[in-house]
Amino acid sequence: MPAFRFHDLRHYAVSSLIAQGADIKLLQAIAGEASATVTLDTYGHLMTDRVTEAAKRYDQLRVAQGRREVDAAPAR
Repeated sequence: MPAFRFHDLRHYAVSSLIAQGADIKLLQAIAGEASATVTLDTYGHLMTDRVTEAAKRYDQLRVAQGRREVDAAPAR
């Protein structure tokens, strides 16, 4: 079995935190990356579920906002 490198442990830690929904700036700090862009370029493929979930929440907010606008419209 190959030996683990520090890089492997760092990758595991960051990947695990992504699964927990950690903030990108926290991930950047833990990974020791120069910028959040580098972190996203490296680990962004692991965030597809979060993107889907965010899109669903956005749609829910948009629908709720539309209902409020309809409810607030003056009666004709």
